[in-house]
Amino acid sequence: MINKKIIKIFFIWKYGLILKKPKYISRLLFYYSKMLLFKNYTPIRGIDFAIDYACNLNCQHCFDKTLIKEGFHKKMMLQDYQKVAKEAMKLGCTYFGFQGGELFLRKDYLEIIKSVFPQKNRITVTSNGFIVDEKKIKELKNIGVDYMIFSVDSGIPEEHDKFRGVKGSYDKVMNAIKICKKLKMNYTINTTVSHFNIKSEGFEEIIKFAHKNNIMINTLYASPSGNWDKNIDILMSKEDTKYFLELRKKYPFIVRDTDTGFKGSGCPAVKEVLFITPYGEVLGCPFIHVSLGNVLKESLKKIREKGIKTKYYKKYHPKCLIAEDKEFIKNYFSYISEDTKLPIELNKTNW
Repeated sequence: MINKKIIKIFFIWKYGLILKKPKYISRLLFYYSKMLLFKNYTPIRGIDFAIDYACNLNCQHCFDKTLIKEGFHKKMMLQDYQKVAKEAMKLGCTYFGFQGGELFLRKDYLEIIKSVFPQKNRITVTSNGFIVDEKKIKELKNIGVDYMIFSVDSGIPEEHDKFRGVKGSYDKVMNAIKICKKLKMNYTINTTVSHFNIKSEGFEEIIKFAHKNNIMINTLYASPSGNWDKNIDILMSKEDTKYFLELRKKYPFIVRDTDTGFKGSGCPAVKEVLFITPYGEVLGCPFIHVSLGNVLKESLKKIREKGIKTKYYKKYHPKCLIAEDKEFIKNYFSYISEDTKLPIELNKTNW
């Protein structure tokens, strides 16, 4: 068994308690205490925003390709992000993450981040690293960004570049990491593990890099959505999972989103975290393209309440629904055809 206490302590020490943000710490302690006092109370732990789907790479596993809206579709504006942040904070949210596409391609990304009250919350930015420079990292630090998250798919440059669809992308992300180290910006790595790479040399090299630099690897199980829509060949097998668990016993810095939550381990979707598209659609997970509602039309509280009532989101599933739960995957596939406009609305499912 993986020592979950060690994982949780590591999370809190390195990624939770940000001493330079006393307002954040006081809010975090307040909502955590409230949760301990009231059994049925579960605060939203965090919200991830995709602020734009424009990207400078062409990744094999891109999950948002099927979510891009063609033609005119209203995108969230600065006042919308601030409104959602205020609503989320009333529900206990203390974390906001920002991603794309590639976040740095949107010109007003700094203003968007500033609109969610960085001094009162933990803030992360996810990037492929391709256009990161010292100026950008300094600006992010100055406005209150706490962590950079870089996507690395292989520790072998040629493999990473092939997966990302652009030559030189590995060198670019490694340079972005060097900049963060130089400027003392905290960073971590995201990597997707699948049936095809879990035992690969490329993944081994990522582990070596993380071990050498004393950082976490946040692993995402490959899921059949986006560019991998209905591709079940990429799913982790039982043997793959067993191997992965053995790796984690040896390397406790390899973590998953299902490891820790306010109320135990398991899928945190809707109960603790939400994902919001550039168009305001609220998803329980970036890989499950079912919309619970739109924040441009209704309150975040109401949307979350709808999601909590569904059979898939009302409890903490021990497995990732879209990557490991065969019953869920089969059900999910039944709603999606080649001409389905994603995300589909919750009321068009039997959830």
